[in-house]
Amino acid sequence: MPVTVFVTAYDRYAVRAFDANAIDYLLKPFGKERFDRALKRAKERLAGKLNLNDLRVVLASLEHDQGQEIYVDRLTVAENGRILLISVKDIDWVAACGNYAQLHTGRRTYEIRQTLTYLEAKLNPREFLRIHRSTIVNVRRISEIQPWFRGHHLVILQSGQKLRMSRYQREVAKQLGVLQ
Repeated sequence: MPVTVFVTAYDRYAVRAFDANAIDYLLKPFGKERFDRALKRAKERLAGKLNLNDLRVVLASLEHDQGQEIYVDRLTVAENGRILLISVKDIDWVAACGNYAQLHTGRRTYEIRQTLTYLEAKLNPREFLRIHRSTIVNVRRISEIQPWFRGHHLVILQSGQKLRMSRYQREVAKQLGVLQ
């Protein structure tokens, strides 16, 4: 169990916190003195309890966590003063629009204040591929890929939307089975 200090404005969770082996429970508002005491208690617990075997377990779990890629399931979009949660499974394709991106989902288009580079890192590359410097596509929405001219291809989505694939995206084209 990691060294845990609960910080909350509610005293009703104190018993459950100590049942979970918390070393301290800070009730808001608290002062610097109270915080320093909790921090000192946490440091003492770490210094006294952490042996070589515990350290190996902690390091192994950190290495394991770093090896796993974490991709988002939903993206947040601000619309008319509300925050909408858009499932990435509903996204057909994403277009660059300056420092914004347009999420195309069926008949709706949402604008999100993120760059395509940022979104590309957050979306699972097995499900979303960058086919052009200004376009990311959901591979499950692709119905057809047609050769175009000078090494370019057209990616046709199930909705009928046609997107241009850059000839510089050879690796992406290979993943999609366009090129051998």
